[in-house]
Amino acid sequence: MRYKTPLYSSAIIAGLAFQAMGYIGRILLHSDPANTSYFALYMMGINMGPTFLTAAIFLILPRIIILYGSEFAIISQPLYLAIFFLAFGTFAVAFEAAGAAFAATGDNPDEVSLSSILPVS
Repeated sequence: MRYKTPLYSSAIIAGLAFQAMGYIGRILLHSDPANTSYFALYMMGINMGPTFLTAAIFLILPRIIILYGSEFAIISQPLYLAIFFLAFGTFAVAFEAAGAAFAATGDNPDEVSLSSILPVS
């Protein structure tokens, strides 16, 4: 907040909160693997956490370009770069949320299989 970066701080906090939520869902799934609520919690957290952390990195990327010079950037205007990454970040969050919702709400138990939550060894 000191350097006027509340959006960056909010994105980092949201990403870490989603990651924690996903791991809590995974711990809860250990006790009840067939619970769709725990599965939805796990899927939403694990999918959306990295998206918010990546969005935070994309938010500071234009500042880094200003700091080191625009000759290293593909898009020379930092504002256009921020808008570009914000648009794709928003699309990624919506796409992952829809995918997690479809995965968690299957019509029958065979569609929500245990193989999607068990780690591959």
